[in-house]
Amino acid sequence: MKDRGFTLLELIITMGVMAFLIEVGVLSYTAVGRAMTSQVDELDSSWQTYRALSDIETDLREARLMITAGPASMSFWWKDLDGDTLVNPLTEVLTYSWDGTAGGDIVVSGARSRVVARGIQNFALTYDSVVPATVKSATAQLTLQAGKKQTTGEMTIMMRNK
Repeated sequence: MKDRGFTLLELIITMGVMAFLIEVGVLSYTAVGRAMTSQVDELDSSWQTYRALSDIETDLREARLMITAGPASMSFWWKDLDGDTLVNPLTEVLTYSWDGTAGGDIVVSGARSRVVARGIQNFALTYDSVVPATVKSATAQLTLQAGKKQTTGEMTIMMRNK
């Protein structure tokens, strides 16, 4: 007897198995994509938190004198750029601030104006003294959201105070 090909039942069963295998592949690909997106959001949030705290630390370590010390903002004499030992508010003072709005930005204004971090959920500053001129250290705590992930970071920074 001569073989003439596949029966209709064999073709239907083969197509069903292939459709099942394709569906499993698509579901696996989608799950991996979601997991990767979640990991990227977490890394992005952690990196932005680290970078913001690092920026604040770098500037505050060079601070000569705290001018104002609030719970979500601070101003300090950053550097004596002209060497006259007097504070020039246009070129030598930095002010870090957050407006208190969830999802808002931490900005630094003054000598080096820029956005430090976006997507801030909380920004809290505490100091070792209630008198701004005698502050020697500050603790910055921030909670940042990137995508669906939130990261909280905290750093205590000693000022130069010279």
